[in-house]
Amino acid sequence: MGCSVLMWYLRLEHVLKFFAGTLLEKQIVVVCSNLGILSASVLSVISLILPYQWQSLQMLVLPNGMLDFLDAPVPYIVGVRNKTSEVQSKLSNVILVDTNKNQVSCFSAVFRCQ
Repeated sequence: MGCSVLMWYLRLEHVLKFFAGTLLEKQIVVVCSNLGILSASVLSVISLILPYQWQSLQMLVLPNGMLDFLDAPVPYIVGVRNKTSEVQSKLSNVILVDTNKNQVSCFSAVFRCQ
């Protein structure tokens, strides 16, 4: 599947924001209700940043019981099935890639999505 999943579900400008956030080692949360698309989206960043390698944490699907992990002070790329109120409350310094709505939102003062 690779990057084709991202191109199918996100506009090019959103893919580029996802790419830039990854290269800048930001905290990235990918939201999608479909597990296959969610996993493929999180994994596709590996092929996007070649020849570079992602050296930090990458979780295809973050279980609901581990949502406290979103407060971690390290770079990560994490997949979440639903953007619940608990997830929303933890998005203080995160790039949110929502493949359901074809949106990328930034909750960071340093990295601007506009």
